[in-house]
Amino acid sequence: MKIIVATSTEFYAEDLVDPRFYVFARLGSGILRFEIVALLQTGERGTVRGKELFRAMMAHFSARVRIIQANWTKASGKTTNLDQVNAATAAGLTVEGAAPLTWTGLRASEVGYDKVTVSHALPRRAKGNYNDIRFEFGR
Repeated sequence: MKIIVATSTEFYAEDLVDPRFYVFARLGSGILRFEIVALLQTGERGTVRGKELFRAMMAHFSARVRIIQANWTKASGKTTNLDQVNAATAAGLTVEGAAPLTWTGLRASEVGYDKVTVSHALPRRAKGNYNDIRFEFGR
């Protein structure tokens, strides 16, 4: 992994072999927003796993993070977490119950951010068919 930017508010690191795989994160007022690409829709993977990118980001920002914010939309084309929420809610879980089972929810829980707040889930009550969801994972 090659760290490109590491400031008090931004972190960007990419796969040494293929820069299509990366983590980009911003921290503002204790709220961490990030994007990790470790798997392409074609099934291609980088040499750095998503968990490694997540750990590097969290190690960089450390205790300054109060909330890990996740905003997932179909329009982004990056739907791993949204697909996981939709599968879990289609199986009967609530959106709040599905959040910790997503890739991001599992990573957040591993570092102690296991209190889930749903800011919005659209369309409303669309079990298994959400298009836009925002979660916050706190301590």
